[in-house]
Amino acid sequence: MSEARALALPHTHLSPHSSLQGLATAFRATADRAAVNAHAADTLVSHLGIVITEAGDDWLRGTMPVDARTVQPYGILHGGASVALAETLGSVAGNLCVDTTKEMVVGLEINANHVHA
Repeated sequence: MSEARALALPHTHLSPHSSLQGLATAFRATADRAAVNAHAADTLVSHLGIVITEAGDDWLRGTMPVDARTVQPYGILHGGASVALAETLGSVAGNLCVDTTKEMVVGLEINANHVHA
């Protein structure tokens, strides 16, 4: 593979009609992208090249390169890498919704179906 490509997941918002309306739908803290990215140093997140690139009041966007670190031996994106990106964004966003002096949010289970390569 001669050139790295980036995989990005779009941000999502809860709709006004969501059954979750009224629960914590916005971050308690401003997402400090530099601090979040620095906190991930020497972890799976940094080894895969995952970076938080944008943040709003209730959303995050991150990228992960599609390169030798994240592809299968067949040259296509490894499904586990895309799931790692999704779980990373979910965990970071979850921690922005709680008082981290009292609670911590981590992924416990994730399920993904990769229906197209």
